[in-house]
Amino acid sequence: MPQRLIRRLAVIGLVLFALALGFWAFGGPTKAAMERRDDLRLSAMRVIESRVDCIAHFQDGVVPQAITPNDNCLDLIAPTDPLSDQPYVFTRTGDKTYTICAAFETDLRAFPDFMRLDFDPTTGCFSYRLAE
Repeated sequence: MPQRLIRRLAVIGLVLFALALGFWAFGGPTKAAMERRDDLRLSAMRVIESRVDCIAHFQDGVVPQAITPNDNCLDLIAPTDPLSDQPYVFTRTGDKTYTICAAFETDLRAFPDFMRLDFDPTTGCFSYRLAE
């Protein structure tokens, strides 16, 4: 084999190895898509949290039984999961407390800026308490 062909094959092999190593280390485009959807879920849950807080404000500071339209609050369309198109699960757990749950695709504890003690990774639920 000519020397030039050997060098080309070596470079191609090195590039393929680097790509494989990158996919292994960072997960590739599939993992990136999963992380994007989880980021959308977190954003949607913040919208739901704001809506619940607003409704509670106009109900004497009590968490509503369900998220329903309210003339005093901006009527946002209830967000749905970006993959399944199912609504997020809202549960009133007390007069001042509630949970919002979603089916996350990645381990949120792996997000470096994600340090919330009110998240249960086994259920995908955040626990909330109304501000006093």
